[in-house]
Amino acid sequence: MKKTLILLCSLFTLAVAGRAQADTITVDTLTDPPIPDATVCSLRQAIQAANTDTAVGGCPTGNGDDIIELPDLGGPYVLTENPAGFQNDNFTGDLDICSNITINGQGLDTTVIRTQFNNGMDRVLQIFNEVDTGNGVFGCTFTPAPGGAGVGGAGNGCIVPIVEINGVTLENGHAIDTFNGVLGGGGILNAGVLTLNDSSVSGNTADNSQIPDLNVYGGGLLNLGQAVLARSLVQNNSVVSQTFNNGFSSFGGGIACNGDGDVCQQPLMFINNSQVNGNMADSGSGGGIGVFAGFQNCNTEVLRSAVYDNQVVGFTANTSNFGTGGGISHVAGDASTQEFFLVDSTVSGNMTPQEGGGFFESSGQATVVELLSSTIAFNDAGTAGGGVFRSRDALDGTISLLNTILSNNAAVQGPDCFNQDNPGMITSVGYNLIQDPTDCVVDGPQTGDITGQDPLLGALMNNGGLTPTHALTTGSPALDMARPVADGGCVDAINGGAELLFDQRDDPFDRTVAAVIGGQPRCDIGAYEFSPTAIDSSKTVNTPTAEVGDIVTYTITVTNLGPGQATGVTITDPLPAEVNFSSFGTISQGTCVNNADVITCDIGTLMDGEVATVEVNVLVVAEGEVVNQATITTNETEPQNRTATFVTGAIFVEGSGILPCSLQRGPVAAHVPFVLMGLMGFGLGILVVKRVGRR
Repeated sequence: MKKTLILLCSLFTLAVAGRAQADTITVDTLTDPPIPDATVCSLRQAIQAANTDTAVGGCPTGNGDDIIELPDLGGPYVLTENPAGFQNDNFTGDLDICSNITINGQGLDTTVIRTQFNNGMDRVLQIFNEVDTGNGVFGCTFTPAPGGAGVGGAGNGCIVPIVEINGVTLENGHAIDTFNGVLGGGGILNAGVLTLNDSSVSGNTADNSQIPDLNVYGGGLLNLGQAVLARSLVQNNSVVSQTFNNGFSSFGGGIACNGDGDVCQQPLMFINNSQVNGNMADSGSGGGIGVFAGFQNCNTEVLRSAVYDNQVVGFTANTSNFGTGGGISHVAGDASTQEFFLVDSTVSGNMTPQEGGGFFESSGQATVVELLSSTIAFNDAGTAGGGVFRSRDALDGTISLLNTILSNNAAVQGPDCFNQDNPGMITSVGYNLIQDPTDCVVDGPQTGDITGQDPLLGALMNNGGLTPTHALTTGSPALDMARPVADGGCVDAINGGAELLFDQRDDPFDRTVAAVIGGQPRCDIGAYEFSPTAIDSSKTVNTPTAEVGDIVTYTITVTNLGPGQATGVTITDPLPAEVNFSSFGTISQGTCVNNADVITCDIGTLMDGEVATVEVNVLVVAEGEVVNQATITTNETEPQNRTATFVTGAIFVEGSGILPCSLQRGPVAAHVPFVLMGLMGFGLGILVVKRVGRR
């Protein structure tokens, strides 16, 4: 039974069912004046009104559940009230929430909440529960959360706020203080029930410079309660230990979940359709995500998400726990029953100087760790386990693999996977592709496993959906080789999990099971489902002749003939010497750039029947035959070369005499003879001519 999903589904149901009729408070200023200021309704005052169910400054009275609207006022909402020590009263420093609140922004690129203190440091936002009122929270009126006592299962009479944040970026926070003895949360510290939709937590930091005798957690988000991230970004955050030589480390550069910090509820975390990238843990573990079971578990699922380009730095040779888990680190004690699921997701391009470039695991025999229908590739570990590392500290616990790709990872020992000293701690339930199993003793059925073969992955890029993926390209041995549908197929848990209807890119990218290998319908191994398709393409020019100084337009058209989607559609067009790039005309989708007269267009994904058009305007700078060839590539099809040609001058036909044709060059008329050379067969029937003289 999959406890994580059951608990999370219960949480969502309670949260939705228990919300009372909400009042709306609209913020009307980007500034952050001291409370109270009756001339404006600032974000800080709006939160205080919601916390206290009173009118604060220019903000109306809150009333139980409240909605705070953040309109587009032309800039970021900047927090400038300098923190007064380690305060939790919402008057200064970070925004402190202890009531049921929904904050609605206008999109993560438009609505930004940023700290900019002249003196002192603090995170952007903190969410408290009832236990915390004794720690200095001012005047909070707690509305009982759905389910009353013990939301999450602690059952000790706690009441927690339910907070939803939509379409907002939280950035530039810097956490240096603790909550219930746990230090961190540079952007957000959550001890409530938090849902983060279509939002970003970016450019935040947490460190232990002020409290050097503690570990530090969560450069972007520290979750001590229950957190859901959907369609969101956690990027370019950092967590730094300045005392790692004394045995104190950092954990979770982007996100950390810690079971030690909240006696009010059992921590849970669900990351869905999100990106965790560019984060860093200095002198610690878990560059992107760190999950740590203390006296409570933090059950976690990462679903249809990408964890990429994160890193751990600050390796200390005599401390075995530093420098581990460049992408993800999962740590739990021997008695822990913590669960971790990586499903339909990509872990790529992460780095650590020691162990577990992609995924580091150290937990006891009662834990459940499953990597399902995922792609772990192109990660790098300095010593062992470039893709996956299973630590010797774990007693008899295992990582279970199903329908998963481990490939193109790098390490001195165990490039794709490594289990330290204890064979059998990595279990294959079957149908995995492990490109290089050196130093990786895999236990379990191993039915349908593929080893020693390159899965032929495309580059990490936008192949459709909200998160980047490594596409399977034509001829990949992973195609249609996952567990047969009759035996369970592609699911989100090994035992009793729901069928995966879509790949990492979500709807409409179906998990195709129509292809049959050996009479058994199957999906593909890994996070990406290949869809066979065909494309048609053409390149035309708007004139057969031109003169120096003219602007000529090339049009490139790409059509997906179906039946599947065409992903990673790219146009590469090196311009000939006779023309220079002038400008782009119509670009129906994607983006195009010019670099030294080489045009590159990232079209992205074309669904069945879709057409993409790109117009390139060029300046003619020299006479002659101008032949321009563009190459169109996709993940599913062979490259197509398409050519368009024009000439400078007039056309004459050799063999039937010189046919005079006037060509106006300013005030002077000239007659220019040409020779007809023939037809070029690029599917366009282009006349190619060559000038043979002038008279």
